[in-house]
Order: sequence, then C-alpha cells, then structure tokens
Amino acid sequence: MKLTANNGKTYEINGNKVTGENGKTYTVSKCEAQIPAHVIRMMKGKAIPAGYVWGGEVLLPREVAEAAMMQAQEEKIEGVDEIAAAKMAYEIAADKFRIAIERGATMIPQAPNTDKIDSLKAQFPRAAAWHKADAYAQACNYAKAAAGRKARTRIENGEDYVTVLADMDSEWKAAAEAATDNN
Repeated sequence: MKLTANNGKTYEINGNKVTGENGKTYTVSKCEAQIPAHVIRMMKGKAIPAGYVWGGEVLLPREVAEAAMMQAQEEKIEGVDEIAAAKMAYEIAADKFRIAIERGATMIPQAPNTDKIDSLKAQFPRAAAWHKADAYAQACNYAKAAAGRKARTRIENGEDYVTVLADMDSEWKAAAEAATDNN
C-alpha cells in the first residue's frame, strides 16, 4: 500500500515493513511519541520534525508508523481481510441498488444481503470482534473511539475477544451515561 504522508513524501507499506522514497526499508515495531535519547543525540541539535514518532529503527511520520502497525496487526488475525472484502462488496451492491431505485430504473439489480458477511463472521469470530472494535475506534465520540482502540489492541494482542467486547461495551455505556448525567 502506498501512503503519502503530511510531509509530502510517499511511503510503501507492506505489513510492518516501510520503504521510503530513498529505497531503504525499515521494520516498524512500535509507534512511540517518546523519542529515545540515543536518537536525539544523533540528531546533534537538529529539531525533530513535528508529527514524527519512533518506529523502532527510524523516525517516521505518525500516520506512516500507525498504518504499518495496523497492517501488520490485521495480518495476524485470520479472516479480517475476508470480512473487509465482503463488507466492501455489500456496500457496492447497496450503492448500485440505491442508485437504480432513485433513478426509477426498470432493470433493478438484486437487493444486497448480508449472508456472506454473516457466514464469514460465524467462521471467523475473532476477526468479527476486531471489526466491531475497529468500527468503535473510528467513531466521532472520543470516549467511544478510545474504548474501540483499546479493545482493538487487546484483540490484536490475543486476549479473549468475548471479554474484550464486553469490556468495550460497558466502558462505552458508562461514558455515555456519565455524559448524559444531569447531576
């Protein structure tokens, strides 16, 4: 996957491997805002560019390091890509169906159904849990997104997905109740 960062440079990301425009490939093992002391000493007084993080071997723009870590984690969980592809196929079919109805077309495509997604979720329950946590992580509400990010990381780290989802839902419910509490 190619990614153009905020610095204008393009990076090739393949799992946790990142190749820069200079052709050098680095393994990303972390995404830390705290830059190690030895790296700061090597910079010899130069300012560290804003938005850069320590990737384990090299300084990288935060979005590049996060994308590499995310891609590497997705590859660890069997079924994540299959469910994502089925969701994309569903979205495409739903858009075609909606457009045909809106235009009053005489040839209406088959209505989309979720059978394939449902069967993949049953086949890969851990991946389904990851997708649910990822959906929470992309929420606009800070508390919901934080609960989703934490749950997604816990699932990626091998924790029991049933427990993780229960914790995520209860964390979000507590935050929503606290936000609506008028006391």
